[in-house]
Amino acid sequence: REQGTEHVAGREAQVLLLSPRDANRFAQRLWVDSRSGLMLRADVLGPRQEVLESSAFSQVEVDVKARPQTVLQPMKHLDGYRQVRPSPQPTQLDSEGWTLSLAVPGFQLSSCTRRPLDPAEGGDTQPSVLQAVFSDGLTHVSLFVEPIDRARHTRPLLTQVGATHTLMQPHGNEWWVTVIGDVPVQTLKQFHQALERRR
Repeated sequence: REQGTEHVAGREAQVLLLSPRDANRFAQRLWVDSRSGLMLRADVLGPRQEVLESSAFSQVEVDVKARPQTVLQPMKHLDGYRQVRPSPQPTQLDSEGWTLSLAVPGFQLSSCTRRPLDPAEGGDTQPSVLQAVFSDGLTHVSLFVEPIDRARHTRPLLTQVGATHTLMQPHGNEWWVTVIGDVPVQTLKQFHQALERRR
C-alpha cells in the first residue's frame, strides 16, 4: 500500500508498505527515491508494526561517476587479518540425502551448496557444511546441515538480533541443523520440522 511521501537523505521518497498474507514473514516498509527508483530506506516490521530492523542512506549522490577505488583501496590493507578463500561446491538437497517433507508456503529453494569449514585444531581433514537457501522473493532463509560435533554443538539455541532469528538444533543423533533468516521463529521451526534424511 502507498503511504505518501517523505524525505530520506535529502531526497523525496515514495513510502510503500508490504504486508504479509500469513505469519511466515515480516511486513516491510520501503522508501523509494521518486526520481531514480533507488531504495533509500527499508524497515522490517514485527507483528505489532514495531521496527525490528532499519537500514537507510544518510547521504546519496545519483548520476555521478563511480569511484570504486575509494571502497576497494581500504579493503586491501589486511594487516592482522587472515585471508580465507572457501570454494563452495554447487549441489542438490536430494543428492545429499535430504528433502523437505512439506514446503514452507511462499518459499522456494534458490540455491544449494556444500561449503568447507576450517579443520579442527590438530586435524587434517576439512569438514564441510551443506547450505540450502530458500527465498520468497523478498527475504531469504538459510538452512545449514553438518555432522554433530559434540565439542561445539552442546545445546539447542534460539537467538534474535534485530529481525534475524537463528535456530540451532540437533536432527536425530548424527546431524546438527542451523536455520537463520529475517523471518518469524515459527517459520524457522517449519523448515527444521520439514527437513528429512532420506539416506
